[in-house]
Amino acid sequence: MKCSIALNKFLYQQQLKNNSIETINYYKQRIGYFINFVNDKNVSKLCSGDYDNYLLYLKSKNVSEATIKTSLTAVRVFLNFCYRNKFLRKDIVSGLSTYKVR
Repeated sequence: MKCSIALNKFLYQQQLKNNSIETINYYKQRIGYFINFVNDKNVSKLCSGDYDNYLLYLKSKNVSEATIKTSLTAVRVFLNFCYRNKFLRKDIVSGLSTYKVR
């Protein structure tokens, strides 16, 4: 399954949780940037290296530390969703370190 399809399933679940439209749009935007970065590859092919490379990419774009942190948090929530729903075979999130704002 492509990441974009998994994102649609994730956003649908967020609606069922009764999250605000702002929260849903935030997830859609932040996770969408990550999906574009990984070229909408198959979810099962995602790995911790994709997350790490995305972090380095954001840092190279001179994005604020707070934006990097919130963007990576959204990606982690998405990856957890993918693992819980068996789109990912391996829990790659548990091995990731959280990004700390200085």
